[in-house]
Amino acid sequence: MSTVVRTGDFRRRVTVERYEETIDSAGAVRQAYVPHVTVWAQVKDLSGSMLTHSQQVNPEVRVQVTIRYRSDIVPLMRITVGARQLYTAAVLDPDGRRRYLEILCTERDPHG
Repeated sequence: MSTVVRTGDFRRRVTVERYEETIDSAGAVRQAYVPHVTVWAQVKDLSGSMLTHSQQVNPEVRVQVTIRYRSDIVPLMRITVGARQLYTAAVLDPDGRRRYLEILCTERDPHG
């Protein structure tokens, strides 16, 4: 799936968010995604499908987000692209040279 990426291919501003759990003053656990970093990216839809679960049909879109290499991007983060929320499934350094990352995502939340 790896392809040559040029500087001009990074045309979209995306925000990478990390998942956090905190405890509020009442002792309740609060779960949220919080902004981690905003970067330029290439965003490509790879495929789409309809999943059936518990008699409900749920669309799922697979997306590849390519960014310049960063060591602080890990699976289980979320990427916001405009109104879209993409959930990371894998973070790959395709050629092992730390030039860029290919982040494989789904548009459907794997937790919900």
